[in-house]
Amino acid sequence: AKEKFITQSPRSSQYRITVEKCREQGFDPNIPFICDDEYYIRKYVSEQMGIALAPSVSWAGRFRANTKVIPLENDSVTTTSYLVWDDTKYQSPATRAFCQYLQQQAAALPGNLA
Repeated sequence: AKEKFITQSPRSSQYRITVEKCREQGFDPNIPFICDDEYYIRKYVSEQMGIALAPSVSWAGRFRANTKVIPLENDSVTTTSYLVWDDTKYQSPATRAFCQYLQQQAAALPGNLA
């Protein structure tokens, strides 16, 4: 509760989850730093400017060596991502292959809804 939190803008799921999880623990987070660039959020954390709740899948392996990553205990926070396209528009073979790759990778994730 005494830590400074670094998060994305209030319209982001990271912000919403940060506030929600802190309130579940009985406090409102002190958020002096708001940044929509994930690189800088990780950088600010590594510079000891504050702490952040971070997605374990999409940010995995992207933290500096001096950053301690601690999983939330007894908690499962999930977000949903969507892949959308317009079937009436041309899709290059590379685009189709990339979409297929994303769908295959997502199918292997825990909690997949695809």
